[in-house]
Amino acid sequence: MRFSPLASQALLTLELRKALLERDRFYQLSLDAMAIFTVDGAITQHNQGWNTCFGCATQQGCNIFALAHPDDRHSLQSLLDSLQSTQGNHLITTRLKDQTGDYRWFSCSIAVYAGQMLYYIVARDITESVLFEQRLAYQAGHDSLTGLKNRAEFRECLKKAFTRSRDNPDLCFALLFLDLNKFKTIN
Repeated sequence: MRFSPLASQALLTLELRKALLERDRFYQLSLDAMAIFTVDGAITQHNQGWNTCFGCATQQGCNIFALAHPDDRHSLQSLLDSLQSTQGNHLITTRLKDQTGDYRWFSCSIAVYAGQMLYYIVARDITESVLFEQRLAYQAGHDSLTGLKNRAEFRECLKKAFTRSRDNPDLCFALLFLDLNKFKTIN
């Protein structure tokens, strides 16, 4: 009977080790890129998925802001600042530099642990989806044969030109209308 507390504590320690091992295994085996970084962007820990995407074999020298596209760094910093005050998590689509040095689109879930000022990020490569959406948007506004803007896109550009010329009287623009006979049959 007097060894009962020791046995129960050993059992609790064994269960805790098993739970930690399962958590670490889940973290390392995830196909998503997962990392923990500090307020200044220094990555303190990452999984194999992060290493595969970004080529950070060691944590030393890896920084989230160095990976972020220059045009996206300000919005990333603003998001991180807002997370500190709201204590929540947020989903952001941003471009990050992969291990080849190319920028790819990632959907990133970022959360903050305010007690230690650590950020947790889970990133998933969505480059193919973003490029597909961009191609669809382009095709919706352009003629497939000539690559020229279609009527809908032309009207949008014309509206913008009228608005700019109305707002700025020094700005002038011209419109040339060229009607070619039987162009539809040639086209």
